[in-house]
Amino acid sequence: MKVLSDMRPAAVHLHTPAVALPLRCIPRKFFPPGMKVFYTVHGFAHLWNTGKPKDFVLERIERTLACRTDLMLFQSYEDFENVQVRHYRTHLEFLGNGVGDEWFALPPMPPRNGRLKVLFVGRLIREKGIIDLLEALVNLPDVELTVVGAQLPSDRGGVAAQVEELVGKDVLTGRVWCTGMLSQDQLLKQMLSTDLVVLPSYREGVPRSLIEGMAAGRPLLATDTRGCRELISEGVNGFLVPVARPDLLAQAIQKFVKLSRADFAAMGVASKERALNSHRERMIFDRLVSAYAGEGIHPRDA
Repeated sequence: MKVLSDMRPAAVHLHTPAVALPLRCIPRKFFPPGMKVFYTVHGFAHLWNTGKPKDFVLERIERTLACRTDLMLFQSYEDFENVQVRHYRTHLEFLGNGVGDEWFALPPMPPRNGRLKVLFVGRLIREKGIIDLLEALVNLPDVELTVVGAQLPSDRGGVAAQVEELVGKDVLTGRVWCTGMLSQDQLLKQMLSTDLVVLPSYREGVPRSLIEGMAAGRPLLATDTRGCRELISEGVNGFLVPVARPDLLAQAIQKFVKLSRADFAAMGVASKERALNSHRERMIFDRLVSAYAGEGIHPRDA
């Protein structure tokens, strides 16, 4: 609060539930006069229509706090639609998610040769599904995997030790490589030798790693969860599988192994076309500036 009092910003823009929930509980009288509160929802902490008490309570809290938010922006269209149906009392805008032009500039995917080369990008935590992916690969000798990411000190549900143990098994030796965190330039280079981008996550907003794969013209395989299903048209640019089902994940990967070169290439083209139409970073910035303007905030005020 001292920082806000000293800076007296025209608006404070929130990006995580861990900050957005407690800050919006503070009465407005303690904020600098006229300061607005914006919140970009990267994916609510709750899931929709599960019937689970935890999700019900979290959703009700978000709905209650919406009236203490001047502007809510949504990366996920599924979240955006659900809050509209539930009449959240604030200004709601769809934002989306996108990547920079450098991803679209990568050369077309070369014809597959030899093993199917799979790329996973994400933190080494259980809800990203990395353990499911490694278990799925055990019986897929024609597939190799590069794991980009690490377990952060602040992560809950970290599985880095379990990943290391699984990767060390003879059945995966010479087929799985863990790179740790990579810079964007390094990740761009890694994408050049990738056939398929996989994210078997349990919960997402709209995952950037899949959008990067789309922009690079790679087919996708992901779990049927919020955000992921907004990026994949079944059988067109990829496949969706149920959450936490390594067996079905393995079957889906095998589909890609058996695809003809022409069909595989067509999926990559479909991915890129979809990204070009909906997931360019400049589109997202334009929507953000427009939403700010709707609240009377302009770049000169920042």
